[in-house]
Amino acid sequence: MAAPVIYLSASQADLRSHRMAARAILEAEGLQVVDYEIRDATGWSPVRHAMRTRLRGCHAMVHLAGVSFGAEPNTMPEGAIRRSYAQMEYQLASDLHIPCYSILLAEDFPFDPHAPEDQEAHLLQLQHRAALAHGMSSMEAVHDPGDLQWSLEALAGRIRMGHATPKRKKQSSWLIFVPLVIMAALALVYYLRDFAPRARPIQVRLEPDPVESATPPMVDSASMERARQMIRDIAAKAVTTGLPTEQTDALTKIGLAMDEIAEQRDLTPLEAQLELQRFASAVDSTPDSEVMEKAFAAFAEGRYTTAAELASWVPSESGVEPGTETDSDTQKPAKDANALNAVLLKAHFQYLAGQHMAAIATYKTALQNIDRSQQPREWSQTALTAATIMTHLAQWEEASQLLMDLIVHFDTIPNPDLQTHARTLQAMASLQLAMRQPGNAEALLLKASRLLETDPDKNQDDLAMTLVALGEALCFEGKRDGAEDAYRRAIVLQEQQHGPESPQVARVLGSLATMLADSGRQAHAVGLCERALAINEQRFGPADPRVARDLLRLAAVSSYTGYNTREADLCRRALEICRKAFGSKHPATASAMVNLAGALTRQPDKTGAESLAREGWSIDAAALGNGHPTTLWDMKILAKVLKAVGKRDEALDLHRQALTLTEQKFGTENPETARAVADLATALGENGRYADAEPLFRRALDIDEKQFGRDDFRVFLGVRNLAGVLRDSGNKDQALEQFRRALDIARRNLPPEDPGLCVELANVGSALRSVGRYADAEAAFREALAIQEKAMPPGEPVVAETLSNLASVLFLSGRHSDAEPVYRRVLEMLSAASRETKRLHPNLELARKNYHADLKRMGLTDEEIAKRIEKVEAGEVVKDLTAVGLP
Repeated sequence: MAAPVIYLSASQADLRSHRMAARAILEAEGLQVVDYEIRDATGWSPVRHAMRTRLRGCHAMVHLAGVSFGAEPNTMPEGAIRRSYAQMEYQLASDLHIPCYSILLAEDFPFDPHAPEDQEAHLLQLQHRAALAHGMSSMEAVHDPGDLQWSLEALAGRIRMGHATPKRKKQSSWLIFVPLVIMAALALVYYLRDFAPRARPIQVRLEPDPVESATPPMVDSASMERARQMIRDIAAKAVTTGLPTEQTDALTKIGLAMDEIAEQRDLTPLEAQLELQRFASAVDSTPDSEVMEKAFAAFAEGRYTTAAELASWVPSESGVEPGTETDSDTQKPAKDANALNAVLLKAHFQYLAGQHMAAIATYKTALQNIDRSQQPREWSQTALTAATIMTHLAQWEEASQLLMDLIVHFDTIPNPDLQTHARTLQAMASLQLAMRQPGNAEALLLKASRLLETDPDKNQDDLAMTLVALGEALCFEGKRDGAEDAYRRAIVLQEQQHGPESPQVARVLGSLATMLADSGRQAHAVGLCERALAINEQRFGPADPRVARDLLRLAAVSSYTGYNTREADLCRRALEICRKAFGSKHPATASAMVNLAGALTRQPDKTGAESLAREGWSIDAAALGNGHPTTLWDMKILAKVLKAVGKRDEALDLHRQALTLTEQKFGTENPETARAVADLATALGENGRYADAEPLFRRALDIDEKQFGRDDFRVFLGVRNLAGVLRDSGNKDQALEQFRRALDIARRNLPPEDPGLCVELANVGSALRSVGRYADAEAAFREALAIQEKAMPPGEPVVAETLSNLASVLFLSGRHSDAEPVYRRVLEMLSAASRETKRLHPNLELARKNYHADLKRMGLTDEEIAKRIEKVEAGEVVKDLTAVGLP
């Protein structure tokens, strides 16, 4: 169960340091803490929106009341009550019916130094303190930090007890992670508070007291119907929510849908979950509940397979199963609204239970029995849902036909449903990207965004996600500047709508991070991934599947930096979350397994990599089929693992199988086929079979050139691969020619100081060095170094690699005194990295040898060299040999 989420409120003026201490105490007690530090004065409306966004989903507020009024908005609407930021937080929590625990700090408390305030502000804070103190005794004010710590620890225990959930029939429910507080637990708390002996009084008030009955609640018929409709809406939304690049597990999708449906109903996710829990409790306590009622209750409790099975037993109201033929003109059960809703609900439940093929069959049954002319809205929404699922399952031909029918439908009818129209265009774009045939994906997404912009307030979330999809399409087309602009615009929209620390913002940050990492901006990408991870950990807890997704993304981005000790640890943590959330045979668990296997191949200890990769592959093959893109990706990772553990022949066979399946799925002239051809060629090259690898690399390059043109950004990867095999086979002049071409393509597609150019510059520099053109090689390495030093933090391992290359051409050209400070800097950076990680960097020994060789050429003895290297690695400053003269 996720830990309770607590909003911590206090004035920054006199309680800044004590608020930080309070946060640490509450977190040490097992609570998740949210707060909002406003560094600059801002307007009344934006700050209230940001506070409300953070408060939604919190289980309680802890409000520390000091003597200072503190900061306040710099603008305020006419008639609004003057309140400080801290007072606004308290007032908003009360409005949202969030329990408020107040701790009043006495006037002799050691507050932080703060500036004097105007008389009105002082009086307003006195009034606020008086309101909080109403009903407290003077003995209940906190006088010192020790009292404050004790109070917070006692309060944390009370909150945890109120948050605890008794298990229902040994079944856990993901949806019900914040249960009703039962009377018995509160009675125990109050008994302990009022009668148990204690050293100090508890100076905390709960406003209002959330007292719930231990017996199943009585729920009126209107509330029951609202809950049923909410379940219908959540199930329908969950099926299609999210982007193709996001997780497809039911927990994540239902979580996203729950947040959106709750917001539409002006509820917090917690309030929505409580409403569903009351409904389920009422159904479970009624012995003669109808089957569909039990299906609704099972869904509310997170038992999706049970919900799907129960829904399958429900006949239509006429007594005929939906989709059944009938001779009666008056008896048309499948066209009856209730019967159709039952069929669709069954399909939704099946999909969310992982019964994908059964779900598609049920959706097809519904489509066959919907009259398009009489029920255009029902038909379009059902067709869009079916097409989305077909795309996920790689049933692309059927999905394409449905989406084309939908596009024609929306283009020909008056006043089409705007959101469904836009989502159809986005679905078609996603299908084209999945098939690696971008076609007019960019144009489709731009059209979708224009439709949504006609009512931006209503469609802000849809518009943001459309912009993210546009960013992915532009990335595929090599238009990275446009992609970054789309992602950043989506971030702005989500921050405006939900606040800067919201899960909606975290989703976009992850997509932007992946694009930046692909562009060579690894440090920036890692920072964005870490921010997204922190947001979701705080919002959902450390064991949520969305946190697993963020961990895997952070691991993938971290792998771009080369040597990285935490990549495998991040993947292990993600795998542990997935196993607990889904079990060991779920595709989400398989994805974590395969990612961990890939990470282990980049570690010295590769134990377990092969078994993980094989298990993940087998899970996905059973769930999705051998030809599914996810399964093909698993095969490629397994092949790389086999190569890494020395099973090169088996790895080659697996690459050949993957290529055959890819050709069958995508065709012989598809960019995805080009990738599979290149993977096989790379494996052959790593086995020294350059003559076999070269024609395959040329085939892959030819496919990409036909698809994208000779100067497209994606083509340069094929050019670089061809250059590499030419270099390895000893054809240095042709290799240099191809490396130069790759650099030229990159320059035409990237900004002049983009870190993505550094790899191409390094390749050109190395090729020039290999043919003895040291001056030209030096210029290439220095250009790469200048870009990296401007874009990356000091000490980045990739910078050390460029420095080492630069030093090598100085050494080879006989400029040993010029090479010495460069080699020394490499040694300093790798030594510092080794001290920080407490593990020797894999390139450290080579750096020692290079520096030793250079110093030897400069005339130093082995003893002098050893002492100098020892000082450099210890972080000591050594004399510049060129300044003091050689010994």
